[in-house]
Amino acid sequence: MTHDFRCHRMLGLDRLARALDTRMLSFAMTLVLVALLIVFYTVTMVNMSAISGRIDEINAHPYPVTVAAGEVETNLVQLRTLSDRLVYVRTPEAVDAVEDEYASIDQAIADPLATIASQCRSSPEKAAALSADYETLKAEQRQLIDECRDPAATDAEVQRLVSEQVDPLIGAMLARNSEIIGSSHQSFGALFELAVKACAETALYATVLMAGVLAVLAIFLITLKRRNAERDRL
Repeated sequence: MTHDFRCHRMLGLDRLARALDTRMLSFAMTLVLVALLIVFYTVTMVNMSAISGRIDEINAHPYPVTVAAGEVETNLVQLRTLSDRLVYVRTPEAVDAVEDEYASIDQAIADPLATIASQCRSSPEKAAALSADYETLKAEQRQLIDECRDPAATDAEVQRLVSEQVDPLIGAMLARNSEIIGSSHQSFGALFELAVKACAETALYATVLMAGVLAVLAIFLITLKRRNAERDRL
């Protein structure tokens, strides 16, 4: 009787020990899984935030600045063509037509210049200089129109004004505008590389952490299976 009681007691204690051991194992595995999931979530959110920030930077700076600079380039080429036209034809009708075109282009170029001045981060000093040059150009164009309307003005004087003042200023603006386009392309490329790097890091961390989760789960299941098998044998 006493022997049976001792056996039952030892068996009960053994079962309790195994149960506690299994619970501790389950608790430990749960903590590890939760920790891995927290790390996974944190890394994912940090990298996604970085990617979102890069996309916002691309949207706010290189892309609109490049588009605006392209529009500025087109309008500047048209202004140069109009100025050169006055060298050969200075009838009142031709002068009025060129003046109207000047006014039309001035409206079309205002917004792109404002976009470049406000959003160009790669070379803000060049953007500010471009806007200042355009104000000077408008004054030169006004002078050219007045000169062409002056009956006393000679072809040589008009030619000199175009070739020595208007065209060089337009050429300098085109060169500055090209530099802005180039710097914006470089900035876009740098932001794109950072975004790609953040995506690659996110994929890598996600793969490693998911592999860790699966490995911990596999260890837990294998250990639990072995303990169950040992219990069944006993």
